[in-house]
Amino acid sequence: MGTAGLKDFADLAASIEVRNTLVLGSTMYVIAGDTFYSVNTAGAVTTITAGVLSTTTGSVYMAHDGANIMVVDPGVDGYTYNGAGNLTVIADADFPTPSSLTWQDGYFIVSEESSGKFFISGLYDPTAWDALDYATAEADPDNLKRIFMDNLNLWQFGGKTTEVGYNSGAADFPFSRYGNLLLNHGTAAPDSVASGDNGLFWLTEKRQVVRADGFSPVIVSTRQLEHAMAGYSSVSDAKGWCYTLEGHTFYHIVFPAANASWEYNVETKLWHQRRSYPVYADGSERRHRANCYAWFNGKHMVGDYQNGKIYEWDMDTYTDNSEVIRRYRVTQATHADGKNIFFHRFDLEMEAGTGLISGGTAWAGATNYALGDRVVPTVANGCVYEVTTDGGSSGASEPAWPITAGDTVTDGDLTWTCQGAIPQAVLSWSDDGGHTYGNEHWGGFGALGQYSVRTFFNRLGRSRDRRFKISVTGLAKSVILGAFMDLEIGSS
Repeated sequence: MGTAGLKDFADLAASIEVRNTLVLGSTMYVIAGDTFYSVNTAGAVTTITAGVLSTTTGSVYMAHDGANIMVVDPGVDGYTYNGAGNLTVIADADFPTPSSLTWQDGYFIVSEESSGKFFISGLYDPTAWDALDYATAEADPDNLKRIFMDNLNLWQFGGKTTEVGYNSGAADFPFSRYGNLLLNHGTAAPDSVASGDNGLFWLTEKRQVVRADGFSPVIVSTRQLEHAMAGYSSVSDAKGWCYTLEGHTFYHIVFPAANASWEYNVETKLWHQRRSYPVYADGSERRHRANCYAWFNGKHMVGDYQNGKIYEWDMDTYTDNSEVIRRYRVTQATHADGKNIFFHRFDLEMEAGTGLISGGTAWAGATNYALGDRVVPTVANGCVYEVTTDGGSSGASEPAWPITAGDTVTDGDLTWTCQGAIPQAVLSWSDDGGHTYGNEHWGGFGALGQYSVRTFFNRLGRSRDRRFKISVTGLAKSVILGAFMDLEIGSS
């Protein structure tokens, strides 16, 4: 099954990072660049306070108590908003330099930068702080990097260890640690902590992704992912969140410095990499555009890391910011004790006929066509063309077909307009251990309504060790049900 695309919802401003979102009632509040915005359910944007933050990029934390909103810019300041006026800096002299933020049982709670302390606000009052209202995560001397409430448990993530507390109701300070509970996993990325599927996920200081089942961390990252993360120049800026889409819960983690996004399917226990197009000018691929997440008005919303847009994550959208999504799957190696394998046929079993455009008949010269008739070229290029002027006769020679949707070409009495591409499956293979892949072989899997189309590839040569790469592109739902091969093992 393909992944969701990005459907435009709101546009804040050009060339800024959408840093975080918070939903309160029927309004989504947003920090983008250095500015505080609100967005309503129709996608209308209001600038509440421009230029209020001292920074324009990187993680920020947001929390609310049902009426008041608090924002923390790590290592800089805390801010509050009560639904009227502006987002303002917390003026209380006892407010510490914050590193993260959460909320529990009426208290805004912040961890202090470069220490093991966390402080609590006045009850339902993010403007009131007392220098003595703090506790220390002191089972290990590592600094506290993230404070996080989940299921009424107060998680205290250090650089090497994690403690968990709860609201004991004590008169002097309400939060206490669970006995001698200490987890020997800290975090390398404070903003990677996320809650989903009745558990917590985060990136540890060992560059492993773990999930806490109860209070027991279980490693869910694979050796391949850990190898990739080991090569990243920095992981401290990683961001993570969880969401549930069509019955599947995912943990999404993005590494801004490494230009990489990964996603874990909790049900299947499989990872996949997420990317958005186009590629950069030097040909390198980019991370996925999503930078933060909110469940808002019954929809999945994500903020762009670069252009100030907020999108709806939508399974019926097949583009990211108007760029067609490309999907890849690489098989395991096929080999037979060093013997040659002759690959006669590769069948790709897919859900066919899911394209957004309907197909046409093969073009013919000196033939009458009416307005709205559709054709495909005699040498398929993956596109469909429609007569968009009064009907008439085609020319004697086939025209040079454009391949961009909306472009036109004159053909005898007719003007053909490119309607876009029939969705394509592309097969290539590597015979050198996956280092390089050869020519691409294209096969359509059906314009709209062509449910009986089969996708297969013949005469694929021979190899002693082969990996197939399958890629899918086009404006269509992409569902790969399976694949099978007709092959023959040689004698040597």
